[in-house]
Amino acid sequence: MLMVSESVTGLLVTALATGLVFVRFSQTRARLVFSSKVAIGPFDGVPTLMLRVGNERRGNIVGSQFHLTFTRTQTTAEGVRIYRSEDLPLVRSRAPALSRSWTVLHRIVEGSPLHGYDAQRLADVDGELQLEVVGIDDTSLQPVHARYTWFAGSVVWDARMADVLSETSEGDMILDLRNFHEVVPVA
Repeated sequence: MLMVSESVTGLLVTALATGLVFVRFSQTRARLVFSSKVAIGPFDGVPTLMLRVGNERRGNIVGSQFHLTFTRTQTTAEGVRIYRSEDLPLVRSRAPALSRSWTVLHRIVEGSPLHGYDAQRLADVDGELQLEVVGIDDTSLQPVHARYTWFAGSVVWDARMADVLSETSEGDMILDLRNFHEVVPVA
C-alpha cells in the first residue's frame, strides 16, 4: 500500500511541476520599448503631445490598442490632496498591427486635460503620463499587455519626435531606430 501511494504522489508531483514549468515558459512577454521622452509641439498646426512605442519582437502585435492617462495632484475643496486621473483622447487609439514603431498623438485643444499647461504647471502638480498597450501576439495568439509611465521631467516642450523614417537613394523608405528616443526642437 505504501508503494502505491508513493507512486501516485510521485506522478502527481511530476505532473504539477511539468504544468507549472510549461505555463511559466509558454507565456508571451511584451517586448515593447517606449520613448524615454515625450514631446509637446505643433503637429498639423495644433499643439500635440507625441510619444513613441516600438515592438522589439519579430512578429506583429495585432489589434493593438493604446490608452493614455494623465495623472496629477489636486487639492479638494476640503483641503485634501489627492491624485486625479483623466483619459487623454488619442488621434488614433488603435493600430491594426504594431510591427515596428508607432507614434501616439494627443491634440491639446480646448477640453483637453492638458490645455493651459506649461512645463512649470505640469511639474507643480506632479503630472505624469501613463500609456497602456494591449494586443495579441500574432505568433502565439496570446494577449500582450505593457505599460509605461513618464513624469513631468520627461516632457520636452516646443519639440517633436525625431524622424525615424528616411528615404534611400532608390526611393525606398527605411526605419532607422537610432533616433527612436530623440526629440528635436521646433522653430
